[in-house]
Amino acid sequence: MGRGDTDHCFTPCLVNSRNLVKEHERKLILFISDLDHITVYGLQVRGNSHLNLIRGHTYILYGICIKLTELNNKTGDAIPISSLIQAYRCPRRFYFSRHDPIQASGRYIICKQVSLCRDNTPDEDKLWDEICLIDPGVRPDMREYLSMCLESTSHTPLMAYTDCEIQVNSDRYGIYGLVDKYDSSENVIAIIRNSSAPEFGCWSDDRVRLAAYILCLKESAGLDIAGGYIEYIPDGIVRYCEPQPRDRRRLLQALRMAQKVMKGDLPEKPLHAPCKNCMYTNQCNVDKPRTLSSILFKK
Repeated sequence: MGRGDTDHCFTPCLVNSRNLVKEHERKLILFISDLDHITVYGLQVRGNSHLNLIRGHTYILYGICIKLTELNNKTGDAIPISSLIQAYRCPRRFYFSRHDPIQASGRYIICKQVSLCRDNTPDEDKLWDEICLIDPGVRPDMREYLSMCLESTSHTPLMAYTDCEIQVNSDRYGIYGLVDKYDSSENVIAIIRNSSAPEFGCWSDDRVRLAAYILCLKESAGLDIAGGYIEYIPDGIVRYCEPQPRDRRRLLQALRMAQKVMKGDLPEKPLHAPCKNCMYTNQCNVDKPRTLSSILFKK
């Protein structure tokens, strides 16, 4: 791509949306997922920059034109860690929902603002105004949920942080995600959850999520992190977790399953599938087509 003389002079470049695109010299990474095509005209960046492109949007990026090259990774298309966790919970449900738009819930947005607030005694009105700015569609009745979260965490020391919402990735495994909080003084991360805490320890999918973030931080930032905190904001509970070998095995199993699903393979229903209240029950329970041989030679 050549440099234009003005902000309105570009050489268009059509980028295949299912590739992880990386420009090595400027260390720019575009994570592009779940799209068909998008036209990129140019991009001005400073230092390490990350950009998530969203379905249905056309991006006209002004300034210096850069060279985009495809990154060939061993695992194929880059997969968000959030999708990886969906595949871990139920690969069949992930299959039916993989093309649905993913939006942060109002509860998660509220929990995140509560956790990221640096005030020891946060102003609820100010915090609610920030939440309404971040999510203009938040329901007014969610104000009660905010009050509950503030009450639950009023006597809980949440993890201090030096950086937040850090985009990380692993070229080797083809995954990427967003780390909620990182404290450089303690070399530890935290994950913010809007779910209730288990009676003991942490939920298995949170352990897998933490293992994925640690793997990405090792590769993309060179950080050796042993574990991290899981903040269950609605309960006001914070628990430290160090992923074990079983968690990393589950991570690799979920990655393989997610890759198969992204290729269009319909996975078998897991033994302990979370079918209760699943919105895809009707599609999931449709019997597979029966062949003549399966009828004739049925045991």
